[in-house]
Amino acid sequence: MIFNRYAQYYDVFYQNKRYTEEIVYLEWLFRKYRKIETRTVLDLGCGTAGHMTPLLRNGYRVTGLDASGQMLEIARDKLIREGLRGDLVHGTCQDFTLNKKFDAVICLFSVINYAAANGDIIRTLRNIHTHMKKTSIFIFDFWNATTVVDYYNPKKRRNFRKNGMEVERNSATKIYPSQRKCEVHYTCILRRKGRLIRRDKERHVLRYFSIEEMADYLCRSGFQVVNMHPFLKPEGKIRRDSWDVTAVARRA
Repeated sequence: MIFNRYAQYYDVFYQNKRYTEEIVYLEWLFRKYRKIETRTVLDLGCGTAGHMTPLLRNGYRVTGLDASGQMLEIARDKLIREGLRGDLVHGTCQDFTLNKKFDAVICLFSVINYAAANGDIIRTLRNIHTHMKKTSIFIFDFWNATTVVDYYNPKKRRNFRKNGMEVERNSATKIYPSQRKCEVHYTCILRRKGRLIRRDKERHVLRYFSIEEMADYLCRSGFQVVNMHPFLKPEGKIRRDSWDVTAVARRA
């Protein structure tokens, strides 16, 4: 399972992620690409509720779905602490069934890349399509193939500190260009005052896409592409070094 033990470190690794800026960006996209007010949001790959919590605070009704039970436990505790009410669902993007439709579906922070095989991305997109109204929009980001091949770093190491704990994250990445796949092996080392507490390992397999390829997948799944741009830069132009690309789509 992805994000198994890794889930416990997630908020440490991304404690400086610009969630507030991303919510402002999302709301700008809601207003620009929907003619009517957006009230209900489905957050696919909601993780530890980093996007859910500010959306709920801003008055949206949000359902979060994630394949990791560990991530959902953290998200549930976070919502309780903040006195927020949102629905949390355990499931995969390919197979979930909620029997309702949403004004907007979001799938952020590379979650779509975990639909690693071609059949999975089509299943994922078609399943999302069934949970959208005629007026709904789908907003997600994906890794740009050109950038991954040219700029990926095969080995990384970062150190984090929080609440007296030290976490070292090592990643070893290998890409398979013919399959447009990326395999990342994470090793997370937890220490307190220099003493080893635990060492955890996980393997993540992700898919990356060319702009044309993603547009084709969306079209084949019943979507119309409304806009593609660099993540957080809605007026920007996709360049060779634009790693994360945002796609905005609606039902065709």
